[in-house]
Amino acid sequence: MITWLASCLVERDVDPARILVVWSPEAEAAARRAGHLVDLRSQYLVDLADTVMADSGVTASVELAGAEVLVEPEPPLVPRELLALARQRLTDPASELATLRARHRADVVAWIVDTDTAPSGVAQLLDGRSPSDPFDAVAVVQWDAPELVFPHELFHVYGADHSWLQQVAEGELVEGYGHGWTAPGVLAHTIMADASECTWAGAPLSACDVVPRLSNPAVQAWGEPLGDVRTAYNACVVQQRARYVSRLYELATGEDRWDASLAPSCPVVLGPGRDLEGTVCLAESADWTGCTDLRGTVRVEDPERLRGVERVTGDLLLSGPGVGSLAALSGLRSVGGTLTLRDTALVDLAGLEQLERVGGLVIEANPALVGLSALRVAEVPGSLLLVGNAGLRHLDGPVGIERAGVLWVTRHPVLEDLAALRGLRGVSGGLAIWGNPRLVDCALPELDEEVRQAVVLFDNGEGCVP
Repeated sequence: MITWLASCLVERDVDPARILVVWSPEAEAAARRAGHLVDLRSQYLVDLADTVMADSGVTASVELAGAEVLVEPEPPLVPRELLALARQRLTDPASELATLRARHRADVVAWIVDTDTAPSGVAQLLDGRSPSDPFDAVAVVQWDAPELVFPHELFHVYGADHSWLQQVAEGELVEGYGHGWTAPGVLAHTIMADASECTWAGAPLSACDVVPRLSNPAVQAWGEPLGDVRTAYNACVVQQRARYVSRLYELATGEDRWDASLAPSCPVVLGPGRDLEGTVCLAESADWTGCTDLRGTVRVEDPERLRGVERVTGDLLLSGPGVGSLAALSGLRSVGGTLTLRDTALVDLAGLEQLERVGGLVIEANPALVGLSALRVAEVPGSLLLVGNAGLRHLDGPVGIERAGVLWVTRHPVLEDLAALRGLRGVSGGLAIWGNPRLVDCALPELDEEVRQAVVLFDNGEGCVP
């Protein structure tokens, strides 16, 4: 019986595990055609894994060691064959993969590939007891896989496994507590579990969503624990292996000597994690009264329907002349998809001050809109499109966006400055500023030089140079 998990002192002296993200030339080309820059995408994926760890109560961390594009072409193999090939190459110091690992002193290698063969990701499940582990610390991920596939495969390297029932069925079991968790009561499963196990009365639940958390009974989603100390405690496994994983490079090079004690058994140290709270409703429901979380794509013409909603997992579209104020959205914190404001009567975006994260942002054809000062989001992974807002004079206020996927600022007849974008550093999929005849100040002093050289720029005021 495991009883020690509830009471531990917090340990913070584990070095971050260094993750090298390498792209096959085919994957890099495909990603570039889709508007991604591999260095920015690599940083985003590693940061995402680090966020999942922190939100799950893990006090250790990961960091990007580097992002590289391989010279060697990608062999026409399925993901599991590519994984075996990568493991073989890491044992050969003369191989390109091993050379890049040494250059960046990386503990784990993530190989991004371009294959449409299932699965979308695969990794070697390390047990922390094998001298071969340092050369098996590799994951293979399809370039256009859902973003949570990357941390999912990375956590396999730590020894975190799939759901307990699935492993029993397949005859594979690791530590009894090292599995993912399904929570059908809230239509969700943790990042390492399998959505196919979300059932109700024996029938699959098509609306079962992935929660960006490792299983941890001390963390809750909408009032339900996300784990069990006996069967589902991925956070414990990742924490207890953190010191070991952060030394895999030294073990691979002989700078450190392998010892089973590097992967100690519990007790381990866990942080508080971060709960997901509220009442979950489906977007298709007729009544959202009392709902804090909406699953699916939401389209509304009356913002009052969204009063009290904190999270939308899909796209959120507000449109029509009835959208004259966003005050009812004052509790909105996250939109998993794209937030679109189109053809509204909005004068400003007051009400969005609490919005922390959006997948994309489209503000289009809002003739009365004069400013964006209520926005606080710092990153828009998808598209940020500001198009045809006839009264928009200033990109003002504390918008503070630093990174975006695709960024357009187009067709604004009275726009005079880009003040809110002065902190912009990176755009992974292209930057276009055109059709803004009064825009003479286009200064973007923090912009990455590679992006600056590729800006599409025309039909603006004289002197508009980013």
